[in-house]
Amino acid sequence: MGYPILQLPSQLEEMMVSAGRVLVFVLLGLAPTGCAADPDTASDTLPIPASEKCENLQHSWKKPHTRLEAARMLPADVTTGAPQICEVAGRISPNETSTIGVVYRFPVEWNHKIVGLGGGGFAGNVRLDAALPALIKGYATMQTDTGHAATEPWNTAWAVEEDGSPNVEGLIDFGYRAVHEMTVLGKDLAETYYGQLPAKSYFQGCSQGGRQGMVAAQKYPQDFDGIIAGAPAFNDVARVSMSLISRAFLAENAKLSVPQIQLVNSAALAACDGEDGAVDGIISMPDACSWDPQELLCAGGVSGDDCLSPAQVAAVQSAYSDKRDMNGKIVAYGLARGSELSSFPWFMALDQDSQLETGYYNFASAAGFPTDTDFSTNDVIASHAAQKDSLFDRIYTADNPDLSEFVKEEGKLLLWHGLYDQLLPPEPLIDYYQEALEVTDQRLLAKSSSRKAEESVQLFTAIGVSHCLGGAGPSTFDGLAVIDAWVESGEKPVRIVASQPPPAMAALARALMGELPRLTPDSMTRPLCPWPQLPRYDGEGSLEIAANFVCR
Repeated sequence: MGYPILQLPSQLEEMMVSAGRVLVFVLLGLAPTGCAADPDTASDTLPIPASEKCENLQHSWKKPHTRLEAARMLPADVTTGAPQICEVAGRISPNETSTIGVVYRFPVEWNHKIVGLGGGGFAGNVRLDAALPALIKGYATMQTDTGHAATEPWNTAWAVEEDGSPNVEGLIDFGYRAVHEMTVLGKDLAETYYGQLPAKSYFQGCSQGGRQGMVAAQKYPQDFDGIIAGAPAFNDVARVSMSLISRAFLAENAKLSVPQIQLVNSAALAACDGEDGAVDGIISMPDACSWDPQELLCAGGVSGDDCLSPAQVAAVQSAYSDKRDMNGKIVAYGLARGSELSSFPWFMALDQDSQLETGYYNFASAAGFPTDTDFSTNDVIASHAAQKDSLFDRIYTADNPDLSEFVKEEGKLLLWHGLYDQLLPPEPLIDYYQEALEVTDQRLLAKSSSRKAEESVQLFTAIGVSHCLGGAGPSTFDGLAVIDAWVESGEKPVRIVASQPPPAMAALARALMGELPRLTPDSMTRPLCPWPQLPRYDGEGSLEIAANFVCR
């Protein structure tokens, strides 16, 4: 993924964005040396300066339902590494009420490829710092606000009209239309600016951005040659899981202190860390760990930093447990044992009035399923069942397992998920992946195609990684390089080496998610393995180096 696509809190902006920009080079149109140029014709043969081409985009663009509001050259910045780019901002209006904001950035030194970048939470993402890693590599970039200008991840006020009715067109823009419209216009603009269409088109996103990538593969199979979809929020399980886990810690006297969270984490690691052959501070197989926090119960029921009260033990047990509906189907997954330093603080801060809860329930209400609930377990499960017949399901859910058209187009879909994810449990994506392989192959056979789903779709899991970044495990890898190599060579990746995030991104995880500092070293690297394989220590060398682990 490289750098995850998430909204940055204001206090971290100085860590990620340079205050000034320095002009590094200017394109000059020069007549060929070694021969005299006819002064009457030389101007006809000179290339148009990049700045003039950029400005001309705004003034000459006449396509319907599209308004380009600004086009400007941004100088290269030696501090951030940003190249010289043409930045274009505009709005797309597929109907009378939609105003989809888009931002495109075209580097002067172009690699002939373009990448769409996803958003996070319920917001889009048009920030330059989110586009920088791709721009530095020479990619043109595409970003959208998904139809509303809100930048706070959990702000869903846009989903409801003033009279309380759903903003249907806004929900559709957010659900699937905005990214597609962004992509169509982006390719047209790239052709106009560069004089040729992009040779390859990619999409990269995590969380909401991961869902957007899955939507593209399912609904618009010709939009992208390759898609990186991390920890996708592609169904309602995230809302249900978060709601029910937060309920566990809302019980009286159930919340844990920081020392108690660290106590639980240490006990879980002591019980299960070595099961993968390496005592490295990460439980690689959390679903195989059955450690019971009952062993931390305080004698006499008195709570302290070195033990847990009965209410706290019950809360931790509930947080680890899967939840089932009346038919026995799992509708919410518990937290991974070993993830406590990254997951527990998040849920300790949640309550019925939290911004996250308000955002989810406002969105749920607008999308058409019941929210007149007292936040009890039964009510949350009931609202989950109701979503299958709702507007939410039609515009937001991205669980169609038929990827046959995308596979026929020779597209590549790289899915990945952290096994410590505290917001979006990895199990639903694993289930989707297995179903997609089976259903897609059936559809391809019915269409007399010799292609196989496994040639185009691959799922990787990241041990110890929480939501998109953070956690104990390494979460940073160059997703664009991986997907580009797969698309260009046709060889499916079998191993991806990830490293710990740089300090600024680690600080982002702590600030945005409330995580406690991880105990694993900054120098740690690990392979991401194709599911169902996991990294196994080969018995020799440092536990910090990915080369000493094999996927099996």
